[in-house]
Amino acid sequence: MCCQCSGQQDRFAESIGMRKSTCSVSVVASALIALFACQADSETRKLFRSLQLCQETLDEYIWTNRPVLLFAPSERDEAYRLQMDTLTTDKSGLVERDIVVLSDVSAPGRSQFREALQIDGFEIFLIGIDGGVKLRSKTPISVEELYAVIDAMPMRRREMRDG
Repeated sequence: MCCQCSGQQDRFAESIGMRKSTCSVSVVASALIALFACQADSETRKLFRSLQLCQETLDEYIWTNRPVLLFAPSERDEAYRLQMDTLTTDKSGLVERDIVVLSDVSAPGRSQFREALQIDGFEIFLIGIDGGVKLRSKTPISVEELYAVIDAMPMRRREMRDG
């Protein structure tokens, strides 16, 4: 028997009419829920990452992912929050298209990417699997617009055709 179901908790469980076996089942169920939540959180961490201030290239993503770069002056920026909310609504679509979302919410001019791309507020970029810039916008975009750009690309069409 686990330590959580001993002593006082057993007495409490009995006082509300719950048998010890039911208590054990509820502990196991709670553990499974926590495990799935942890896995979901892990999946979110794989999809949504910080763009490091010292990062100079996106070479690690070429031919494996389609990075979506988000730049904003802070995490509280209204456009950034709207874009993040939009992207998190369809994680399966992001996974299906090998998208990884990289955010830079540092002060303007602090990162090498900000300087090179002359970013001064909110901006979103879609980088193709080949490393080229496929979309740039100073306003948040819908997942439908993002997916339409990606799904029209020859490499993505091949991926959809070949399964």
